Amino acid sequence: MRCTAELLDKRSPIQGATENAATVQALLDNLVSRGLDPTVPRLFIADGAKALSKAIRRTFGPAAAIQRCQIHKARNIMERLPTEHHAATRRVLRQAWELDDADKAENLIRNLARRLDQQWPGVAASILEGLDEILTVVRLTLPKELRRSLACTNIAENMMGTIRRVTRNVKRWRDAGMALR
Repeated sequence: MRCTAELLDKRSPIQGATENAATVQALLDNLVSRGLDPTVPRLFIADGAKALSKAIRRTFGPAAAIQRCQIHKARNIMERLPTEHHAATRRVLRQAWELDDADKAENLIRNLARRLDQQWPGVAASILEGLDEILTVVRLTLPKELRRSLACTNIAENMMGTIRRVTRNVKRWRDAGMALR
């Protein structure tokens, strides 16, 4: 799955892959130049693209909280595992992500990686890569209901998908007001 950063602005449109450091940095620089305060602590929910995390840290500092999409992470792990191990692995990941204690969640995930390391060392490495970022919402001690929404990029992807579907159905825009509804 390849995600893209897209900023629709007549003054400076920016489009490109989230794996492209220059594109991502241009996107964030554009947002800051338009008034986004980089000193305000924020939670960023990202798909795991290294360029995106790096640009967020560069622009918003080390205090920027980055939550890596747990659904993307689980998919990446499952791609490397034989099908017969998917259910058990998903169960452990889900159990860890539901815990209220980030240290216990991290231990559970590290134990999973250790168990899988014997037969599938690549899977273990994938599990451990970005471990801090897949537990950000747990470390922030957010309520479970809020954590569930903020632990993945689905909230943004669903909204963008709905906008694409609705705007694709409109054959003729009467005016700008219609587009904004």
